[in-house]
Amino acid sequence: MHVFRSAAFVAAAMLFASPASAAIMVVTYSGLASGTDGLNMFGGGELSAVPFSFSFTYDTTRGVRETGPTGDTLGTPIGGDPPVVRVDYELNGIAGSQTAFTLATVSTNLVANVFSVNPHQASFDSIGRVTTHNEFTMGVTLPAAPATLETPFSLDGSLGGSLASWVRTDYASPDSADEFTNVVTFFQLGVTHIEVLALDGAPVPEPGVWTVMVLGFGAASAVLRRRRAAVARVA
Repeated sequence: MHVFRSAAFVAAAMLFASPASAAIMVVTYSGLASGTDGLNMFGGGELSAVPFSFSFTYDTTRGVRETGPTGDTLGTPIGGDPPVVRVDYELNGIAGSQTAFTLATVSTNLVANVFSVNPHQASFDSIGRVTTHNEFTMGVTLPAAPATLETPFSLDGSLGGSLASWVRTDYASPDSADEFTNVVTFFQLGVTHIEVLALDGAPVPEPGVWTVMVLGFGAASAVLRRRRAAVARVA
């Protein structure tokens, strides 16, 4: 009986193990995109209802964090590192990635029930004029937003309240700093799937839970040893 109680204790510890505050998380949005590919990144021209998948890797140890009853947000400090460290994207069957960002925000809003990622990248010429601006706006309305940015979740279905888009603008400037031409790739993104996972794909038990599990296994082992000794004496 003691063995069963010890085993149940261990099982309960494993069952209720809470995910650790993982430093590296990945949020993936997928669905259908429509827009104009002026930069010829994905075949060019007007594209309608083509499949897309964007995966944003963010580091919860970077940036400035604000937590409270209304949500959990990571932002970019002045002169600091943005929390989004990589974007892997595929649209219309053409894949790419980006690893350098100027600013980024990752947020879960418990009032509006929105999970959002908003990284920006800007390039400048030698006199400070913008030459390229790249912005992802990924805001998805959920039935219930996760409590923290480390909370894994997955949701399928047409997310009609979503505000999701990607715009990249390349600016070409003649000699005059006041005259610019630009070429734009812009897509509205209809998100039908969102998933947040730790980078290894699985939640990690907290250190305290590991301790309880180890103690539980030790207790079960000790009970088994005592039972074997008692049986040996009787025999």
